[in-house]
Amino acid sequence: QVYFAFMHRVVAGVVALATVALQFMLVRSNAPSSLKWLGSASVLLLLTQVIFGGLTVLLKLHSKVVAAHLGMGTAFFALLLWMYLSLNPKIEIQVSTKIKNWSIFLIAAVYGQIIMGGMVASHLASLVCTDFPKCQGEWFPTFSGIIGLHLIHRLGAYAIFALVVVNLILLRKQNGLDRIAKGTFAMVCVQIGLGIANVLFYTPPLIAVAHLAMASAVLSMMVRQVHAVTR
Repeated sequence: QVYFAFMHRVVAGVVALATVALQFMLVRSNAPSSLKWLGSASVLLLLTQVIFGGLTVLLKLHSKVVAAHLGMGTAFFALLLWMYLSLNPKIEIQVSTKIKNWSIFLIAAVYGQIIMGGMVASHLASLVCTDFPKCQGEWFPTFSGIIGLHLIHRLGAYAIFALVVVNLILLRKQNGLDRIAKGTFAMVCVQIGLGIANVLFYTPPLIAVAHLAMASAVLSMMVRQVHAVTR
């Protein structure tokens, strides 16, 4: 465990250096001013993330601090991906305002579900329900305490699945976006399978990490979608 904690700090240091280097290159380049501002925002977000990383240690894994640390780290990842997409040649995609608003709503829902997952993990609520699809032998035992957190996260997963099905239907005839919708749907199906496996196999580390990684992959698809419909 000490090794993992130390390596996490080392990787964080490498990411920090790379982020500062990226901002330096953006300032010296003739990139659009909006992209330079995003670079500055990434540095500020990284500094905040470092502070919360320190608080996570000093406050001995306080649940809200851990969840905030995950939330900012995920937002930092999404921001870097947005910058990467902005540096690529643009592809014109004409969509309605309804599709744009829907895409923004969907990415907010996915991000919220990731934060809820962080709350479940930081409150050690992953194994308060060790059966599936019921929880402690009931469909809705309680919505309070850590059991409530776990149950809300499950319901959130069902809601995200329903939303990506709607997304698949809405974008099925949108050239260039239909592949993103299909990829998102496939990833969410895998993610739900990993979530169920976490419960049935008592959160083995590899599955738990894969669950978080797949959540980030789903978010990345949403970033691609929002970027495509709003640029």
